[in-house]
Amino acid sequence: MSKRLFITHGYMAYPGKHWFPWLKEQLSPLGVEVTILKMPNPDKPILEEWIATIQENVKQPDTETYFIGHSLGCIATLQYLNTLNIVTGGTILVAGFDQKIKELPELNNFVTPPLNYTKLQEQATPFIVFGSPQDYIVPFSMTQKLANSLEAELISIPNAGHFMQDDGFLVFPQILDVVKKVMHL
Repeated sequence: MSKRLFITHGYMAYPGKHWFPWLKEQLSPLGVEVTILKMPNPDKPILEEWIATIQENVKQPDTETYFIGHSLGCIATLQYLNTLNIVTGGTILVAGFDQKIKELPELNNFVTPPLNYTKLQEQATPFIVFGSPQDYIVPFSMTQKLANSLEAELISIPNAGHFMQDDGFLVFPQILDVVKKVMHL
């Protein structure tokens, strides 16, 4: 059974942006089947459509199925995981949040219903969260709260901004190291 990794981009993003293609290039030669999801209507996202897109692509998740979410892709991935009743391989969240962001009310539909953290933790999925104190879109305190709610390891990277290509993130060696560790590569 091959290891599969699904990357969910964020608001106003697309599969060819930021560090996503670079990560796929690094992992594919190691035998990982990497899918960078193309989420519908990234400029006017609707939670149900994003969950459906993840479901359609993942099909049958198992312990060899892994997830990475970036920004809005984090809460979308977690909402998807909340629909499951099985254990997956692991989840890495970058600049995530689980509450309303005052400056981005158009994303409020993603934080309702609230996540069932008990269920997420019972699935025994290891969670690792990346954040930056200098994130100018998602306050670092929100990313810290998300990590605490998941009882996840929080990796703080100074001066990383929102981990976008505008912040210098066309490559992201720290996440590659974590993915290799989580996937036992």
